[in-house]
Amino acid sequence: MSDEPQHSTTPVDANHPRLARGVSLHKDGRLDEAAQVYLEILSEAPRDFDATHLLGVIALQQGRFDTAQRLIKAALDANPQDVAAMGNLGTSYMRDGHLESAFQWFDIALKLQPDSLNALINAGTALHNMGRNHEAIPILRKAYAANSNSYIVCNLLGASLIKCGEAREAVELFEAATRADPDNAEGWANLSVALNAIGQHAQARECADKAVALKPQSSTAFGALGAAQFDQGRLAEAIESYRQGVALPGPSAQMLLEFGNALLASGLNEEAIEQLQRAVKLDEKNLTVRWAIALAHIKPICKSVADIAVSRREFAEAIDEWDSWYRSSD
Repeated sequence: MSDEPQHSTTPVDANHPRLARGVSLHKDGRLDEAAQVYLEILSEAPRDFDATHLLGVIALQQGRFDTAQRLIKAALDANPQDVAAMGNLGTSYMRDGHLESAFQWFDIALKLQPDSLNALINAGTALHNMGRNHEAIPILRKAYAANSNSYIVCNLLGASLIKCGEAREAVELFEAATRADPDNAEGWANLSVALNAIGQHAQARECADKAVALKPQSSTAFGALGAAQFDQGRLAEAIESYRQGVALPGPSAQMLLEFGNALLASGLNEEAIEQLQRAVKLDEKNLTVRWAIALAHIKPICKSVADIAVSRREFAEAIDEWDSWYRSSD
């Protein structure tokens, strides 16, 4: 998905000079000026599809999702078959955190244009982000058949495959992604994770090092490095990499879980609980994280009988909390 405006099938020609001017400003990133042109058009033709749609795209680019959704829906009222507008509406819902609504619009667009690469990528992305990877894979395979050199397609398909336990095939896809865009740190981090999953830890470490070198402010890159170091038995180094990663913006629940497990392996239970609780806030339904929190209450070393009693009590309370949550979420 892109921030670039996805124009409708209606061509912009000499009969629409103001619209052409607005689109030119839009492409140049002069969003406020472009918006003013679109508003001028709408003052004379309130139901103009292109002006309404593209004004909604500007709102999307500026992060004003409610406005974007209102405007693009109004555009679709005027032209209900426009796939580009559907894609932009779905993207607005996606970025606003409403994945089900996003997928609904992407799915409609895909049914109208089943061979559209953009529609395939959008639908596959939404399914992947919802954790519905088994459904995402056939859609993304079709996108891959259409463009096997696309970094986005290779990366997305690889990410879905690894979630379904197909790490070896994912390695091939992530290798293709790094060939397509060798300067993209995310691709190298993903390749590191896949290599780690098939036991190629040294190669995984090399890829993670590349990811960190390309993007030193990437939590994903440090997470991949920490995982590779952990599986090489380099626990202290792994913990340091994880610490650097979780201090950066956007650490994932999976990375926080892995960091928590590394801390537990070092007997740093209190710090492990802190990181695992961060993971729960990001992924409340993650059973593995909640179980790890319960286990973290078992102290590795107790200096007295009183310490043993406290550890047992805290563990029992954590198990009760886990059981209560599990029953309520069933």
